[in-house]
Amino acid sequence: MSVQIFSIDEVRVVTKPWGHEKWIAHGEPDFKYALKEIFIRAPHRSSIQFHKDKQESNYIQSGRGVLHYSIEPVDMERYLADGYSREELDALVDAMVQKELVPGTVFHIRPGYLHRVEAVEDLLMIESSTVEIDDVLRLADDSGRGHGRIGREHKS
Repeated sequence: MSVQIFSIDEVRVVTKPWGHEKWIAHGEPDFKYALKEIFIRAPHRSSIQFHKDKQESNYIQSGRGVLHYSIEPVDMERYLADGYSREELDALVDAMVQKELVPGTVFHIRPGYLHRVEAVEDLLMIESSTVEIDDVLRLADDSGRGHGRIGREHKS
């Protein structure tokens, strides 16, 4: 079928330790992009993460938060070859800067750039991205989650 029409209540919901994601368009093979509604419950925050290939654009619909992000990208080849010491990774995290997020804010994340979203008030945002939805390299996570897709979050 070339046209699909349904309610937001019918899309896949992925429960996260900090809230949830509603997967409006889940990437390949059905879509050439991914589109999610992301809810982060205050005072929670996402992991400090970056992507090898995934690019994303985000739009803040409601709430307030803080975007923590790096000015320089991680050297992907070096990282994947275990070429960073723990001290060097900690220094990259410590060098992250912050930007307030309010309704109407738009931000884009390119591969290699560290980022974390923190909810000051319950935060609702829309994320559009390339199809590499499992491309998540986590340097820190409040729930101890590792890299990539977390199986227990994807039960359905």
